[in-house]
This record gives sequence, structure tokens and C-alpha cells, in this order.
Amino acid sequence: MPLPLTLLNEILASPDDDLPRKNAAQWFRNNTFGTRALFIEKQLSLAVLAYNPTHKNFELESDIQQLLESHIDQWRGLDGLATSIDNVQYHRGFIELITISAEIFLQHAPAIFALAPIRHLNLTNVAPVAEALFESPYLENIVTLSLHKCDLTDEHMALLANSPYVGNLRWLSLMLNNFSMTGIESLAKSTSLEQVQYINFYGNEVDPTEELVVEQGVITQYLLPAEGKFLEENYGPIRWLHVEAELESDYPPDRFMMVY
Repeated sequence: MPLPLTLLNEILASPDDDLPRKNAAQWFRNNTFGTRALFIEKQLSLAVLAYNPTHKNFELESDIQQLLESHIDQWRGLDGLATSIDNVQYHRGFIELITISAEIFLQHAPAIFALAPIRHLNLTNVAPVAEALFESPYLENIVTLSLHKCDLTDEHMALLANSPYVGNLRWLSLMLNNFSMTGIESLAKSTSLEQVQYINFYGNEVDPTEELVVEQGVITQYLLPAEGKFLEENYGPIRWLHVEAELESDYPPDRFMMVY
């Protein structure tokens, strides 16, 4: 039995608010879906504990994983996202991250966003539809975006940098693409990407972000390479060039923690 539209719409309208999700958990419990209610409650608790880690995290994570392994196929069907999406990830009790080809995302975005509070995207095969993608208003609610191994070039970086719909992005993975310093300069001077705190450039021609020196899990030095210094000399301070962590285990940042 799917969640009533009134309760779902409350979650979609206030995706950062726990109360609509707690109300949904209560509805599931009242309608004999106790395991789904328990799952929502445990994931909400885990999200809170993420800001103050304790040994309880391990127990919660184990419980959540067992629930997912037993019920994810059923829940994906109930949530209406069983087809056309390669993978899903639940956060705070509902699907918030999906992996999907960019073309299918553009075709089905209205239906997808009507069914789940999607805040995080892993997109594949982006290059053929890059222009349409970065002109899509459905990127507006996305907080973290992975464009891993999508054959993206300097021209694609310019499209991303000039998109009017990426202003809420805080976390961006551009691993294993084909752009150069020219494309990175487009990102550095973008006024659309001012909220971005982290970018992964691994596997491209240039990585201008800080290199880390780590001793026994503690970051002891942050070394900005020449390319990063060049960017800041020409475009001013750039947050995503710098690592905001003291421990190696805290980097890269958890994308689900970037919402708040």
C-alpha cells in the first residue's frame, strides 16, 4: 500500500523537516507496515547521530541494512521507482539518491520528483544530452551531483558553470572526465556554483584542490597546488579548492551531510 498523497506531498514540500517523515512512519505502522515504519524511524535516528557519532551508529547501521536487504524490492515498488532507475539509496526513510542515465532523467523528471524527495543524483551518459540537462529546472533541488566518467569536456564545464539551475549544489563529483584547466576556470568564475563546498576532479588532466599530508589519520598539512593558487589569484577565494576536515576519515565529505 503506497503512502497517501497528502502525506507524501508534505514530505516533498519540506524535505529537510523530520515531522512529515515521522507522520508517514506512524501511518505505515497504523496500516500494518510496521517494518517500513521502523526503517524510517531508525534512519531518522541515524541521521541525527551522524552529527554526534557514538557506538550506537554501528547497531543502527546493521539494523537498517538488514531491513533494506529484506524489503528494498517491495519498498521500491510501493514508492513507484521500481523501473527505469538503475539504483536508489534511502536516507531518512525515503529515497533521496538515484542513479540514472541523464536521458531517462530528463524524460521522467516530473514523475520522479512527484514520487520521492530526491536531493542527490548520480547521472550517467551525460555528454549526449548535456545542453538539455543543464537547462533543466529539475536540477534546482539537487544538492549533490555525480557526473562520474561521463566524457565531459571543457565545453560541458562551461554549460554546467552557466546553468541557472545549479545554485543549490554543494557537492560535485567530476571524476574521470576529459576536461582541462580551461573547464576548471569556467567553474571557478561561475556565479551559479557559489554554494559548492567540494568538487572531486580525480582522473582529469588537472586537479587544483589541496593535497593532504596525513599522519596516523590526522591531516597535518594542506598543500594547494600551483593550479589552485592560480585560480584564487585570478578569481578570488574558492571554497572547493580547500579541504574542510581535520581527520582523513572525514574526507571526502559525506554527501548526505551537505543538505543541512
